[in-house]
Order: sequence, then structure tokens, then C-alpha cells
Amino acid sequence: MPMSGAYINLGSCIGNTMNDQSKQYQQLINKCWADEAFKQRLLANPAETLKSEGIEVPEGVRVQAVENTAQVFNLVIPARPKELSDEELEVAGGMEDIFREGRYGSKLF
Repeated sequence: MPMSGAYINLGSCIGNTMNDQSKQYQQLINKCWADEAFKQRLLANPAETLKSEGIEVPEGVRVQAVENTAQVFNLVIPARPKELSDEELEVAGGMEDIFREGRYGSKLF
């Protein structure tokens, strides 16, 4: 099923720095791995689940949560930014290493 619409930048929704955003994202992933019921709630109703975790979803934004498996790898192509800061470019450049090392259960290369 193709994804369309906006994506949620956790940091921009609650005014966090990139480092805080990364920590918050990892906390969500860790909670999904530790709590199957939470993961199923997030997959079924992501906006409400994020809200219950203190993450505000802007009005009119649709959130879609998907799960990678051994057989399925979801590649998300974010909206093209108008301009990236040096910090954002550094983070984007590091994504290749995350997938190459298989930190999230799937090796991309």
C-alpha cells in the first residue's frame, strides 16, 4: 500500500532538538519492542497513540505507522526540504551507516 500525505517530525511537533528527537524516536521503538500491545495500538491508531505519549500531531496531518519484518522493508521518502542545516545534513549522512550495520534488524546494503 503506497503511503501518501505528511510525515511527523517528532522534534518539530514538540520543539525538541535533533538529539532529543532521536532519543524520543528510539524510546518509541524500544517501547514497541518491549510491549506488543503498545506496538499494535501504534500501528492501528498512530496519531492517538503518539498523542498519549505526549507527541502532538498537527491538525490535518495523517500519520501512518508501518513495521519492517524479515520479508518487508519499508522505505520512507520524506518531503524534500527547502534547506537543511549543517546538523540535519550530518544526521541524513549517518543514515547509510545505520542501515549498513543493520541496527534496526534489516540491512539495506
